[in-house]
Amino acid sequence: MIEAFESLSLAATTAIVAVTSLLLLLAIASLLRCRWLWVAAVVVPLAVAYVAYWAPVWFGGRDPSAYSAWESLFMVAWGGVGMLACLLLAIFLRQRRARSNPAR
Repeated sequence: MIEAFESLSLAATTAIVAVTSLLLLLAIASLLRCRWLWVAAVVVPLAVAYVAYWAPVWFGGRDPSAYSAWESLFMVAWGGVGMLACLLLAIFLRQRRARSNPAR
């Protein structure tokens, strides 16, 4: 499975990381208050990108020195797109909560 993930293009892996981040954020959104939702919208995609990038080293026995050279490129691409998607989801969820619980 690691080989299949590594063979995908940058755009495909970016989409996978973004969708995974969105699903994780959606799963934990009901447990968080609005201010912590923003923190999760930043932390979750970076954590998903980090795990996805280093998984071949951890589980596949790849050389860590080869991966550390490209880490910043992939973390910016994967984490940035995932963070943007999660922040948009957080905005949507916050507006939805505000409509369902109007201040009196």
